[in-house]
Amino acid sequence: MSHIDQDLRTAEQAPRHAPKRRRIWLTSALTGAAAATAAAVVIGVGGVGGAVDDGAVNDGAAPPVVTEMSGSQILLAAATAAEEAPEGSGTYWYTKTVSTYGKNGTPQQYESWHGRDGQSWFRGVKTNGKMFKIPQPVALSLGGSDISIDELQKLPSQPEALKKWLEDALLDSDVRTSDGKLTPGQQQQLTFEGLISLVSQLPAPPKVRAAAFRAIALYPNVKSLGKVDGGQVLEITLVAQQTPARLVVDLKNSQIRETSWYVTPDGGNAGFAGDHAADSSYKLTAEWTNNLPK
Repeated sequence: MSHIDQDLRTAEQAPRHAPKRRRIWLTSALTGAAAATAAAVVIGVGGVGGAVDDGAVNDGAAPPVVTEMSGSQILLAAATAAEEAPEGSGTYWYTKTVSTYGKNGTPQQYESWHGRDGQSWFRGVKTNGKMFKIPQPVALSLGGSDISIDELQKLPSQPEALKKWLEDALLDSDVRTSDGKLTPGQQQQLTFEGLISLVSQLPAPPKVRAAAFRAIALYPNVKSLGKVDGGQVLEITLVAQQTPARLVVDLKNSQIRETSWYVTPDGGNAGFAGDHAADSSYKLTAEWTNNLPK
C-alpha cells in the first residue's frame, strides 16, 4: 500500500537518516493510481486573489487592472504562507477524511490519531464508527521509507535538496512492482507523491512544507485553470502519466483540504476513478491535537 546526494551533510541540509527498508509490492497500485490521479487534487485557499497592477491609476475613469497569478506563482505564494505559519504542537497528529461519495451515495468518514511514539488509533466505516487502537506502533511513510515525526523535522528546507532526499530515499528502499524494479518514470511519480504528502497528510514543519510547495512549482506543465469556490484550480501533468492532476491551493492554510486523489500518511494512494472521478472528492483535515476521543 505504501509507496513510495550526493551527501547532503551541510548545516542547511540535515543528514538524511538511513531509511528502514520496506519491501512493498505495488501490483496494480501504480497503474491504479494513474487512473486515480486523473481525478482532481484540491489544496485549500483563503485569502489571495489576483495582483493589482499599480501602474494603472484609479481616478474613477476605469477600474484597476487585475492580473491572475500563474500556476507556479500560486504554489510559490502557498510556500510563503507555509513558511510564515507557526510551528504546530500537540500529542497526536490527527487526520480526518470525509468522502463526498461513498457506498450507496452516502459520505464516509475516516479518522486517525498518530502519537509521537508511533501508537495509533483509527475510526471509520470498517470499525463501525468505534475507536480502534492498532496493536503495534505504526510508522509514517515518505518516499517508500518509514519516517518518524522527529525525522520529519530534520528534512531539508530547500526545494532542490528536499526533492533529492526523496529520490535517494526511494533508491535506498526496496520498493517493487509485480514486474520488478521501478522504472525511471515510476520513480519520478513516487517522488512527486512524496512532495504531495508533505503538504497534505504528514506533520511536516512549516519550512519543509514550504520547500515541498516550491519543489512542486518547479514541475513542468503547471497551469492555472481559474478560480473555484474556496480556491484556485491548478493542473499539473505528471511525468509518468498522461492524465493531469488538479489542485486548488489555500494560501491561508497552505495544505490540501479537498481532493479526489491523495497520499495517505502510511504512503498509500486513495482516489476515485471511473464514473465517480469527476464529481467526487475527499475533504481532508490534518492538524495537531492533545486529545483522544472518549
